[in-house]
This record gives sequence, structure tokens and C-alpha cells, in this order.
Amino acid sequence: MSEIPGELKKLVENNTSGSREILIQLNETLRSYFKESKNKEELLDYLTKNFNEFSAIVNYLKELREVYKKNPSGLEKFFLDFSVRENENIKIIYDKIKPYFTGIKKFLTLSNSKTVSEILIKHFKEGNNFEVVVSESRPAFEGRIMAELLADTGVKVFLITEAMLSEFAKKCDAGIIGADKILPDGGILNKTGSLTLAIALRYYKKPLYVTADKSKRTDEIAPEIKEYSPQEIYDGEKSVINITNKYFEKVDETLITKLITD
Repeated sequence: MSEIPGELKKLVENNTSGSREILIQLNETLRSYFKESKNKEELLDYLTKNFNEFSAIVNYLKELREVYKKNPSGLEKFFLDFSVRENENIKIIYDKIKPYFTGIKKFLTLSNSKTVSEILIKHFKEGNNFEVVVSESRPAFEGRIMAELLADTGVKVFLITEAMLSEFAKKCDAGIIGADKILPDGGILNKTGSLTLAIALRYYKKPLYVTADKSKRTDEIAPEIKEYSPQEIYDGEKSVINITNKYFEKVDETLITKLITD
């Protein structure tokens, strides 16, 4: 596609927000752009290619394409219905997970999941007192964003590095993370660091709760995990150093205490 709207480029390049937060912004941006664009198919191809690591966004774009082909006049309803559905989903997920929170005084999490942050904020606003330990999540440090959001709400927050996950798994009562993909075997794909968190919690016999809406489900058995710019890890002069920079990793079903969806 010859020219991509600036707002859509920003969303594609966004590496600090979770897939759900990006999807909500994408829905609003496309709602405006589709009214004027003459290159809708090309745009959908571009977005599907660039968001292929996020099942919720891929599934959303597939549904949008079907509506556009079969009933273009129904696009506005599609965009509005999505917003309503998003609000309903988070309430359903929270109502399902809330019973598991009984007695939990300290949560362990990482990265910047909108679903996780909204659930914890709802729990706090219902009068529950607890603390949250957030791993900062290299290389983009998006965990800092979630830590700030929770702190602004009034939640007591501790910010740590990934290297400290094992230590705090011992001190916390439970882990809670989101998922970018829910795999056919019951495992998930999520931000790197999730596997370390899961293994540490299992070692200390602490539960790990995963929260994600059903749109995160994928048929991929072995999803390809993309390599990102090595300069995000090391930008020094030693070219002989081999660098691996992957944003996502798999967490096996056996390490997940409960997967809660809408």
C-alpha cells in the first residue's frame, strides 16, 4: 500500500501497549478512516500482516473484512457493536475471576495488559486492599506504564526487573497475566518473561491466572515467534555478540492454574 495513515502507523509500531488496548484504538481509527478510504482491502491486508502476532486483532480484521464484503452499510454498526462488546467482556471476565481472588493480598504480573489492569482496578474499587508487583518488561519497559496506571488509581505497586521475578513469586500470593494468543493445546503466547513467572510460581506452589477474551483463540499449533531489532537489547560496538530479541514466548497449559475468558 502506497500511503498508510499516520495514526495507523503509530498503532503498528506501538510496542508498549497490550493487544486489547491497541485493538480498541484500532477500532476507533478504522471507524473514521473507512468513511473516506478507497483502499480498504489493501489496508486490511497491511494490518493483518503487521498484527499477525495478535490473535484478537487478526480475528477482528477478518470479521471486519467479511462485513465490508457482504454488507458495507453495516460497517458503522460493526464498529459501534465492538465497543459495546468490549465493555461487556471485561465485566464477564471480572465476575468469573473474582471468586479466585479471595485471600489474595499480593499479585505478581508483568508487561502492560489492559485486561489485567482493568480487572485489578475493578477489584480495588470494590474496596479490596492488595498490592501488585509489576515486572517492567524489557526492552520497551511497558510494565512501567501499567505500574503507573495502577498507582494513579491508588493501588500499592512495586516495580521490579524480570531478574527479580523468582524472588517475588515466593513473596506473592498469586500471579495474573494476559495473553496475546490462546493456543489449541491450552497454552498461551504472551510477553517474554511470562514463562519465568509461571515456572517460579509453580515452584513455590502459587496459582497463575490468565485472563483473556475468546477473540485471542487461534488455530495455530506452533505459532512463529518474530525476532525484533537487536539494537533494542544492545547497541554497542561489539558486532561479534549474537543477540536474540523476542517479545513473546509460550507458556504451557500445565503451568496455568486457570484460564479465564468471557
